Amino acid sequence: MIDCKLKNAKLSDPIFDQCVLESCNFREASLKDCEFSNCAFTQCKIIDNSFNASKTANVTFSGKLQEVSFISEPPNTPLLIDFELCKLDWVTFIDCDLEQIIPPADPQHIFFKDVSVRARKALALIISEPENSINKLLKRRLQKLTTQRGALFNIKNLEEYQGPELTKQFIALLQNT
Repeated sequence: MIDCKLKNAKLSDPIFDQCVLESCNFREASLKDCEFSNCAFTQCKIIDNSFNASKTANVTFSGKLQEVSFISEPPNTPLLIDFELCKLDWVTFIDCDLEQIIPPADPQHIFFKDVSVRARKALALIISEPENSINKLLKRRLQKLTTQRGALFNIKNLEEYQGPELTKQFIALLQNT
């Protein structure tokens, strides 16, 4: 499909298999109940959407995803997605296993396949440090990662959300463990 307009569309359980979707507008479309298998999204407008990880397999995104959530129902479903040519802007992964994704190639994104191990080691390093507001936040953020199967961060989004200094410390703790 090329240049299709599905803005605000209410899609009920459609199956997209071996599809190429190019320059399509999916802004605020209901995609959570859609099944995508062996599909490629190229330069599509995907803003304010959700995808179900258990209904999304072997999908490639190129272009930009903005305010998109990937939700694993049931929890820890492996996400089988290629984001190599994609910019992720405020994209969240809820209960997803990210160990098999292909992360974005640009330096704005950072991927930790083994994030739970790294987070536990980072927590062990900072647990003995004096309690202050930054350490409290770092501990809270790291604690959330101890049960995750992979984590993918957009550095600019993190800096906007928690400030450049906290982001720098957070990423350094994960990288250096």
